[in-house]
Amino acid sequence: MGKTIKLILLGILTLACLSEPLFSQSNSLGISGTVTDETGVAIIGATVLVKGTNNGAITDRNGKFLLSNVQENETILISCIGMVSQEIKVEKKRVYNVILIEQTVLLNEVVAIGYGTQKKQAVTGAVATANLETYEKVPSNNLMDRLKGTIAGLNIGEANKAGGVPEYTIRGQNSIAASNTPLIVLDGTIFRGNMSDISPADIERVTVLKDASAAAVYGSRSSNGVIIIESKKGSGIGGKPKISFESSYGVVNELEPLKVYDAKGYLQRLNDILNDNGTVVALDQTPNYLQLIEKKNYDATPDHQATLVDPYDLFRQTGFNQNTSLSVSNRTEKMNYYMSANYTSQKGVILNDLYKHYSFRVNLESKITDWLTLGLKSYFSMRDYPKDRLYGVGSNTNVYAFSPYADIYNEDGSYRQFPQTTTSFNSPFWAIADESKDLAYNLNGIFTGTIKVPWVKGLTYTATYSHTLNFSEDASFYGYQTIALPTNTT
Repeated sequence: MGKTIKLILLGILTLACLSEPLFSQSNSLGISGTVTDETGVAIIGATVLVKGTNNGAITDRNGKFLLSNVQENETILISCIGMVSQEIKVEKKRVYNVILIEQTVLLNEVVAIGYGTQKKQAVTGAVATANLETYEKVPSNNLMDRLKGTIAGLNIGEANKAGGVPEYTIRGQNSIAASNTPLIVLDGTIFRGNMSDISPADIERVTVLKDASAAAVYGSRSSNGVIIIESKKGSGIGGKPKISFESSYGVVNELEPLKVYDAKGYLQRLNDILNDNGTVVALDQTPNYLQLIEKKNYDATPDHQATLVDPYDLFRQTGFNQNTSLSVSNRTEKMNYYMSANYTSQKGVILNDLYKHYSFRVNLESKITDWLTLGLKSYFSMRDYPKDRLYGVGSNTNVYAFSPYADIYNEDGSYRQFPQTTTSFNSPFWAIADESKDLAYNLNGIFTGTIKVPWVKGLTYTATYSHTLNFSEDASFYGYQTIALPTNTT
């Protein structure tokens, strides 16, 4: 009797120990399934993984998989290179058929290539498209300023004067003596103008071709790369015209003022020149070799205070950048148009450094019939520079040649021609014309006609004709108290 009771208790204890594992196994599933693409083709090598665990499998050549020990409410992650990953929550069913969608977002991106556009998946060369929307609200005086930092391999420098365009190269310098400037293509045609002619507000897309594949279209002209620029087309709001207005204003100052010799440094320099030329002079005797006006001003005070501490202060000014643009556009079933007017005004940090730019653009596209579309893309640009600037106006008029003991003005307040007696140095103020102008004009028109061949599906023919007219005018008038420098250029 006692032995029987012991056997019964042992059996109950055994069942109690097994009850927990048996309960857990009741929620564990063995699941299987098939992974295919959108067309029903089996995907080989797709990863099927229980999320957060190491329990996984790989689909076979038929796209089938088998997983064991999967708990209810766990998540299965199905992934494959080039496909959009998918997550499935495990339920009570044991078979799951999964369809993965091809990841084509990047491959369907449209880029400009050659004389038209293609999907990025069809382009085999190194192509990059600038993200202009990111910098759309950043004030910029020209397109190169706006492209800074948007494309890897496109190197853009700095402009050091009003109206200047920074130098730009693709993947560095390719030649020591020849030009390193990339080829510019605007709206499908070779651009023959100045980058300042193109208003950043009118540009829709910029694509850069970096490698030798561009030579297949443009030949040797593309050896330094190609920058393809596309201007905006018409767009409306609910069938109504879209009007855009932007304006910006900013102040410009010197980043780091140029340091010049003080009076002591100037005398040391003069002493070095004398000694190098064979006239050995002690430093304290150097003032005796100053020019007449210099010596007079040197002796004017007991401590020999300089009359001109920093000559650049005579020519420094606070600059500004001002940009204004207005555009009107619309799109209908038969026609789209984009019209704009842009104005840029710049004032540099050096006296007489001024620049103004006016531009107008008209882009039209009209669907004449179901098989014929005509288009026009045109712009007019006028750049207004000062004829005479103080940047390198002449070797004998450079600002840095001023002596700290010079006399700038005559007794009547006019500018002295020789501020430090010697006739080898003319006052820079005498090198500025009383009146001058330097105007550059650019008129460009691109005409396109596209024929869609009715009896051949997908076949179109586009003819493009472009013409650019560049002309300029410049003049300078030098008055009585000026010296003409015919070698001066803007």
